[in-house]
Amino acid sequence: MARSQAYYADALAIARASGDRRRIADALYNLSFAYIMPRSNLPEGRLVIEEAAEIYRDLGDDGGLVNALWGLGNLYFFDESWERAAGYYGEALELARRTHNAFMVGWALHMGGSSEIKLGRYREAYDHLREGLLSLVADRETTGIVLSLDDFAELANAVGDLPRSFRLAGAARRLQDETATGLAGFANELMSRDRLATGAFAPDEIERLRAEGRALTIDEAVELALGIEVPDGPADAPTDRTV
Repeated sequence: MARSQAYYADALAIARASGDRRRIADALYNLSFAYIMPRSNLPEGRLVIEEAAEIYRDLGDDGGLVNALWGLGNLYFFDESWERAAGYYGEALELARRTHNAFMVGWALHMGGSSEIKLGRYREAYDHLREGLLSLVADRETTGIVLSLDDFAELANAVGDLPRSFRLAGAARRLQDETATGLAGFANELMSRDRLATGAFAPDEIERLRAEGRALTIDEAVELALGIEVPDGPADAPTDRTV
């Protein structure tokens, strides 16, 4: 990752020398990934992505700004500052909808829903994740479906429906393995996924439930995901950290 940081830092230096503000903002955004995604230097990542967002705002570049808002959400998500993360994902979602950016709508729903799970806002999380999953199913976007099933596995786990959680995790792994969607595995690794609470379930019982999930078709897995019962009120929320 140090090599990537050096590469993008050099690209930023070249962009600054050109004086082209949009080029500078794009280079800042690219560099922010090298700091934020591996969590190698979140304070520096914050400075870089905030500067990119400021330039995009000044230029009226909504396409660049929605990416930067999503990047800010990622920054605070990886810092476990869930409230700030959810706020930026919400801004990104609103702007993505307004500019008909379907790709960023999907990613904002995914990451925003994950933040809301962390905050105990299970109804909001369900509504956002449901919208994202149904859109992905309509498009048959396999990588996104894998990520969405994992989102719902996390949600089911959080509300105490552990059997459903294990089955959904099994369904996601089968779809990931069958379609070689490496991006889903990479994203889950970044998000420290596959650490579901196991409760009183023995390892062999968990594996049996995962195997039941692996036997599901996509449509059956989607039905299982959407069948989660979630409380309407918020659970106790964790306190934000600060980058």
